[in-house]
Amino acid sequence: MNRKTLSAPVWLGLFTGLSLLCYLLAATLFLPVQSLLPAGGSLNLAFYRPYVLTEPLVLLGHALRFLLMGALLLFLRPAIPEKQRGSRTVFGLLWGLALLLSLEPQPGSVEGMIYLQATVWEHGLVLLYTGGQTVLLITLLRRITGGLLPRKETPAAATTPLPERGTWIRWTLIYVAVYWVVGSVFYNFSGYQEALATMEELSMFRPLENIPAVLAVFLGQFVRGPLLLLFLWPLRSLWLIPGRRGMVLFVLLLGFTVLGGYGVLPAMTSGLGQMSPADYLAGLAIGIPELLAQSLLFSWLFVRLETRRRARAERNAPSEVSPCA
Repeated sequence: MNRKTLSAPVWLGLFTGLSLLCYLLAATLFLPVQSLLPAGGSLNLAFYRPYVLTEPLVLLGHALRFLLMGALLLFLRPAIPEKQRGSRTVFGLLWGLALLLSLEPQPGSVEGMIYLQATVWEHGLVLLYTGGQTVLLITLLRRITGGLLPRKETPAAATTPLPERGTWIRWTLIYVAVYWVVGSVFYNFSGYQEALATMEELSMFRPLENIPAVLAVFLGQFVRGPLLLLFLWPLRSLWLIPGRRGMVLFVLLLGFTVLGGYGVLPAMTSGLGQMSPADYLAGLAIGIPELLAQSLLFSWLFVRLETRRRARAERNAPSEVSPCA
């Protein structure tokens, strides 16, 4: 298939179909291994269900998240480099952001490692199988389309491999501050305490009313924040740009770290027809608004401050003076 003539609808259908196929293959291999784990060692996997085979509504949610990620890759194609670096960039988005750095506490994510009483085996199995699933998907896309994207375009991304030290520091400090401020506001003023008291998910969490747990939550964001920047840095030519006010970065964070994980959209579709509209909307009101607010505030604040700092540095840079003849 010629990538130059592959239209956007064909790409979206191909990406969604191949993603669902790779997911079902991984589920076929994952579920027997999960069943071999001791009962206590598979408790979180049974509850969060990273892989299912026979539930149409849950599979619909996975198909929707694959469609979303395919659309985001179309949007990002000017900044994704060719060949090997392009594969690493896409892997970082589909596996690094959507699983490891998902804002949902779930097996395999940094948030899950912080909050859940999950075992190393649970986290490790999810990371291993989803990593293999992503590698298989990228390989199939390259073989079928001749590349990762429908049309060849000149990459706009710079070739600098890593951010400067100052960028790491500013990103991490802003991220941790926003995480804590937004989390505190929603916890105290959005009815979280009453909701958490009745949520089944709470039984999967570690006890958080102690100093070690608070330190783990706080220090864990100093790990998650820099990893976010690492996976997003190859796309900085799109999101770190004056005039966009952080909206591109917000779309990336919303699409991959919120809606791209295996928790949110499958949970939303599985709830269709199984609860009243009021209960369904009430469930969405817990967690999702906080994730949206956190992603939006961080994106706006970091891009605004960073672009202002860079513009100021350019104005203050000494201009070259031509020597007199």
